[in-house]
Amino acid sequence: MKNPVTVCLLLAIAAPVSYAHHSIAIYNENELVSVTGNVVEWYRGRPHSYLRIDGSDELGNENTWFLDFGSTSVIVNTNEWDESTFDIGDEISVTGFPSRLKDTDILVESMVAPFGSFGMTESYFGDPEEAGPIPEWITLPAIELSGTIARSEWTGSSATVWVRGTVDGEAEREYEIRLSVPTSLYDILAISEDHVAEGNAARAEGYLADEGERLIVFPRIVDFGDRGPVRTAMMTQRAVAAYLGVEFQGRRGPPAGMGGAGAGRGGGGRNGETP
Repeated sequence: MKNPVTVCLLLAIAAPVSYAHHSIAIYNENELVSVTGNVVEWYRGRPHSYLRIDGSDELGNENTWFLDFGSTSVIVNTNEWDESTFDIGDEISVTGFPSRLKDTDILVESMVAPFGSFGMTESYFGDPEEAGPIPEWITLPAIELSGTIARSEWTGSSATVWVRGTVDGEAEREYEIRLSVPTSLYDILAISEDHVAEGNAARAEGYLADEGERLIVFPRIVDFGDRGPVRTAMMTQRAVAAYLGVEFQGRRGPPAGMGGAGAGRGGGGRNGETP
């Protein structure tokens, strides 16, 4: 007969691994949620590194949240995080994909920690240009725009980028690409003001509101400068709903409350640079 103390120790050791051992298919890649809270547990290991934080989401729901970094742990490995990277009590703000099985589980896409901002440089779910089907309630036409940035306005609360370009082979015109959430969120997704500088190449897929002299694009995917494509579908759907004056048909709204990163603390695998 096994010693009961030994059995309990084995179960305790195995618990983090068994809890985290699941496919990312349980997460809904068509939705985003954001939470902010304080670290209560940091597990650096296989198959999934994870954080637990006590905090609240953008709707004010307070919980203990399970923040999964996926089986590949790209953010963890790229930044060389180790067992000492996070301290109990660290304040963390995260945007990610909610679990289909448990509301408090999130697959991390981007994060602000006391020592820096971090984001996925590639999609967990494959090609980032595949943003999912267009919702039936959206009545604006879907377009693909490519051109050159003529100017931009970048503030703490919003950003607008004017692109001189073409849509579907038509004559070149100026289009207003409207980024629909505070720029702090785009910053942690590694889209910065430098990417929308005048003269940079620009590409966007999204919905076109043609007001005659004013052509407004609500982007599902944006690609500015040398950043590469970034999916913004869920944020944009809410902006389109507001523009059309219809009810937003999604379970969650766009991420909110994502503040800027603090100064780096260094050591222990911490890296203050945005990927």
